[in-house]
Amino acid sequence: MENIPSFDTMPRMLAELMEQMTYITRELSSMSKKLQHGSKPSHSEDFIDLETACEVVHLKKPTIYKLAQKGLIPHYKPAKELLFRRSELVKWVEDSRRISKMSLEEITRMMTGSVKRKAKSWDG
Repeated sequence: MENIPSFDTMPRMLAELMEQMTYITRELSSMSKKLQHGSKPSHSEDFIDLETACEVVHLKKPTIYKLAQKGLIPHYKPAKELLFRRSELVKWVEDSRRISKMSLEEITRMMTGSVKRKAKSWDG
């Protein structure tokens, strides 16, 4: 016999299904936005050299060499020279954005500041 849910388990199963659908919808929306914004660079975009890449990302040559060696920065190496696409470097920098601790502290204060707590009474 198949695993047929009971009347009592239906609300829980329906809630789980709705959560999964919400997750799938968000993921598909995110993927769609990435595709619409053209995550791949135009093929007509010229390559830039290491010197220019240093200026774009504000890093020194040895740092960029290490990042490229570890595969952490988008690059091309058709021969001995590293090449980059400006748009990929800009996106790489934008994707590495971090929220500062101060911002997190401010958010925490705002969230907990509006919560009024009632003092617990201890009747022993």
